[in-house]
Amino acid sequence: MFREDKIAAAANPAPEKEWLNFRPPDRPTVQYENTRFDLYFRWRGTAIKSAWPFVLAFAGVTAGIQVAIIRTWNSDCDCHPRWVDEQLGPLAKGVEALTFVVALLLVCFVGMALYKHARTYWVARRIQGAISNIAMAVGSSLDFAKSPQQLKSFAGPLERYLTLAHFFCYRALSPALKHKGWPEMKTICTQKQVLGLVLVEADEWEGLDQAFRFAGSGGVVNTILGWLSMLFDKGAADGLFRDDILKSRMVALNLSFQKNIEYLRDMIDTLNYEEQFPLPLVLVQFVCILVDLVCVFQPAAVVFEVYALVAPGENLSTNSQWGLLATMTAASMVLAYFFQGLMRVCLALSEPLGTAAKRNSPSRMENEENFIEVRTFLNQTRSSTYSHLNVGRFLPENLQ
Repeated sequence: MFREDKIAAAANPAPEKEWLNFRPPDRPTVQYENTRFDLYFRWRGTAIKSAWPFVLAFAGVTAGIQVAIIRTWNSDCDCHPRWVDEQLGPLAKGVEALTFVVALLLVCFVGMALYKHARTYWVARRIQGAISNIAMAVGSSLDFAKSPQQLKSFAGPLERYLTLAHFFCYRALSPALKHKGWPEMKTICTQKQVLGLVLVEADEWEGLDQAFRFAGSGGVVNTILGWLSMLFDKGAADGLFRDDILKSRMVALNLSFQKNIEYLRDMIDTLNYEEQFPLPLVLVQFVCILVDLVCVFQPAAVVFEVYALVAPGENLSTNSQWGLLATMTAASMVLAYFFQGLMRVCLALSEPLGTAAKRNSPSRMENEENFIEVRTFLNQTRSSTYSHLNVGRFLPENLQ
């Protein structure tokens, strides 16, 4: 039998699925099935969607070169015009030398971007875990014999501060939040419900405002973590925690709380520092220029290979020449998709939290299918802290 008159937390509103005009998905990344039927027919969140303009453009270059050859075909010797060898030959040789090197660079680039993407995800998960650990340790140690009002005065602010620290952890990182100015953040935090809570009370905002003006968003997070430690000490001084005769529970609880607070601060700083250090511009620009050069000159190489090497002395009819147009264009499209697709993959993975938000639609982002949705992390963590701090509401008889 469960009793609901035992209230561990402060009876704060339950977590809400929708906040800031956005309904977060159940998982922070796009979901798919590892089947050809599902993969081949997807458009959103794929390299095809981001690379197709470039693929079509370079296919058009190939088609233009072939049409120019047909128009200038040497009818005297029934062979391709001399400019094919003179103009396209050097370009083909240059592309041949660059192709392998650029492909190798792209593979390394993908590895670096994927590491950054995965690293950001797991640091965010560690932040989520530290917050849940604090809520679990505190919520399971509360003395439910105390009055609900006493527990409410402690667990309510604790839950708000945990959610607020997590919220401001991403304030300068998530494109959905960082475009919001500080005055707008005041309105969001003090007047609107975020995940079922009004995060900041009026008298608390002044302290956060001073911290922000002194040290930015990092100063705000450090201030909130300091408030959490002080609130915990106050709860211990007021005797809100269960204890045994040897006082060992309070020692263990203190150690667990401080360990998780320190770990939380360390992971928040790690996330912010890593996001402040993107892939170096010199590398990204260098690889991007090389990829575009290879794709620009690749059509010339494809045409030259066909006319100068595959069929150098063949007498091609007009129909055969037009037939080559389709095959050479297809070959050019495959090569362009390989290089441009890999480049788009690298650029998408190098921005794990998403690219700049659209100001006319703040709940949507560019490249929206490939970023890690931090608002899902916030929603999951809020649900976790709520359940941990309200564990006293669901105590069976044998634990009361």
